[in-house]
Amino acid sequence: MINLFCFPFAGGASNIYRTWEGNLPKDVRVVALDLPGRGRYFGKPLLSTMDEVVNHFICEVKSQSGDGINVFFGHSMGAIVAYEVAKKLQSTDDFYIDSMIVSGHHSPFVVRNNKGFHKMTDKALIAELRRLGGTPEAVLKDRDLLELFLPNIRADFKVLENYLCDEKVTLDIPLFVCRGEQDPEMSKDQMKGWEDVTSANVSYREFSGDHFYLTKQDEQLFDWIYKCLSLGRQPDVELSIESTVA
Repeated sequence: MINLFCFPFAGGASNIYRTWEGNLPKDVRVVALDLPGRGRYFGKPLLSTMDEVVNHFICEVKSQSGDGINVFFGHSMGAIVAYEVAKKLQSTDDFYIDSMIVSGHHSPFVVRNNKGFHKMTDKALIAELRRLGGTPEAVLKDRDLLELFLPNIRADFKVLENYLCDEKVTLDIPLFVCRGEQDPEMSKDQMKGWEDVTSANVSYREFSGDHFYLTKQDEQLFDWIYKCLSLGRQPDVELSIESTVA
C-alpha cells in the first residue's frame, strides 16, 4: 500500500484531493490533510506561523499513517509545508518518508518575493485571487462565502510570507517536481532549484495549464503521479521519467 499524504495550497482544503483516490490505482491510499479553519477542522482557530503549521501536520500524518510506504504531495504553499514536515520527521526514527512530489512552488532555499497578500484590502486580495485562478468566480462574488474564505487565505499567506528557511536541511529522498506550463508563480528555471533540497534523484514534469493546473483532474497527471509513487519506493533504481525541462 502507498500512503499519499496531500498538503493543501494556501486557502485550500482537503476536498481538492478527495477525488484523487478514485483516479489512482487501488494500492494508493490518499490522505487529504486539512489545516484548522477548514474541512473537518472548520471553526478551529487559524494558525499564524510555519512552526504551528508543521507541528499540526506532523500530528496529522502520524495519526493517519498506515502500513506501506509514505509519500508526500504538496502544491504551492503545500510544497513548502511538505518540505518542512519532511525535514522535521527526517530527524526522528519513528516515521519514514519514501519520496516527495512538489508542485507549483520554487525551492524553500530561495527567498520568496513577498507581495504582501495577507495585508491587502479585500478588493485587492480578491483581484489577486482572480489573477491566480483556482478560486471559483461564484465564491469571489459571494459576500457570505468570502467572509468564511478570506480569513483562511489571509492566515495562510501570512504563514508563507513570514516564512524563511533558516535551517537548510538536505533531504535524502527522491523528489518529483512539477508545474503548469503557464504558471506565473514558478518558472522552469525555478524548478531546478529543488535539486539543492535532496541528495537523491530529482525528476521534472510540466503539464498544460496555469498555477492551478491540478484542479483539472487530468489523466496524464494521475498517470505521472502513479509512476512517481512506483519509482519512489525503489530508491536505488535510476529514475526514468522524462523531464520536459531543458
